[in-house]
Amino acid sequence: MSYRLMSVTVEDGKDIARNNTTAFWTDPSWRLGWTIPLETLIRHNELRGPANLLRDREIKRYQKAVDEDGNLVGYVRFRLPEGDKWRDAWPEARVPDVSDEERKRIDELFAEGTKDYEAGIRDLSIVDEPMSAMHHKLREARKGHMEIEFLAVHPDHRNKGIANRLVRKGIEIADQLGLDMYVLALEGGYKIYKGCGFQVLEHLELDDSVYGGAGVFHRYYLERKAVGGPVVGKDDGPGLPIETV
Repeated sequence: MSYRLMSVTVEDGKDIARNNTTAFWTDPSWRLGWTIPLETLIRHNELRGPANLLRDREIKRYQKAVDEDGNLVGYVRFRLPEGDKWRDAWPEARVPDVSDEERKRIDELFAEGTKDYEAGIRDLSIVDEPMSAMHHKLREARKGHMEIEFLAVHPDHRNKGIANRLVRKGIEIADQLGLDMYVLALEGGYKIYKGCGFQVLEHLELDDSVYGGAGVFHRYYLERKAVGGPVVGKDDGPGLPIETV
């Protein structure tokens, strides 16, 4: 099966919500943070998804991976540095704006989905606070970086090079712009980033057993320095042509 990388629009909001929530649900420590079942969380995120795509349009950039039937199976969100210098960078990866009327409808859907969404969040402060503090510290020190804020591939389409290709598309653009990159990685993404040339800045070893979790889990804060020339690294593999459009 072949996959393509494509730009994102607000019409992708529901598909992105289902893809991302399903993908992250496979991480036990992430799943522990919710008091509601997967399908309920997906429904809330489907309502919130289009509005999230319109937030911070000046600095957010997106790519999706679709299969041969056009189904969304992977997604990545990048954050450019703030400032006029980067406002017009990588325009084809910016979500197109919508009319005022459409934005009002999207905001109403967001409000509808948010109340029950927030009620479903479980307080995991013992493990969340160290992660938040580290993330804030490293982000403040790297305001001039391109950040990978979100990476998710549907469980049915993993181990096919999709996540690797999504990350390397960002690397390609970051190198063109001369931007270093930064990411907070869950355990499932750690090897992908390492394989793409990221180096560990900080590593947190946390224990969620106090909340009934499996115990020790890991979070990684990684950085990649911009380099000149083409992106190097492992290709997507034979039999998996991925086009970028």
